[in-house]
Amino acid sequence: MKHGANKITGPNASGPRQFPFPTSLTARVGQFFRSPKMKATSYPALLYLFLTISCSPPVGSPFVAAFNPLVMLNKIGTGAGVSYSNGSAGTSSSGDLVRGAQIQKHWSFSFQGSHAQLSDQLDGLRAEVERQLSSSNGKISGRGKWAGDFSGFSFDYRSGGRTGFVRVTGISLESGRQAVEVLVYEH
Repeated sequence: MKHGANKITGPNASGPRQFPFPTSLTARVGQFFRSPKMKATSYPALLYLFLTISCSPPVGSPFVAAFNPLVMLNKIGTGAGVSYSNGSAGTSSSGDLVRGAQIQKHWSFSFQGSHAQLSDQLDGLRAEVERQLSSSNGKISGRGKWAGDFSGFSFDYRSGGRTGFVRVTGISLESGRQAVEVLVYEH
């Protein structure tokens, strides 16, 4: 008696075959190194390619390369009598052949002032970010603005062949300080 595949635990238990997952780069490199036909002169070229792709930091768009919110905020704040203190900043990036490079930058700033001053600072920063996107040949594809306890704005953009967004959030703290959070993500 011949039995078919088990309908509960067999390879086709949940229906037809799903989409195959792409093979990782390391598996592909393993195939090259196991190949007896590969010439010895190809090893340095393959090693160079692998190290160049995996070890070099991802390159951002012209907008990300020139974007400095501290300079913008100090420029805007000086005219309004606002002095910013820089709380923190950070950058993370990753990249591979399948997904490409992702870059994420974030900054935190604060100043002593009122919620009305915070709103004015956000309006000025929004205009500066939009100006810088335009000057770096960026194309804005989406805009957002919100108000209330958490007020801010966002831009979706395309610059230098890369897609990303800028999100700026302003928060009025109980201590009387106003906080500004800036996030840029690009892929």
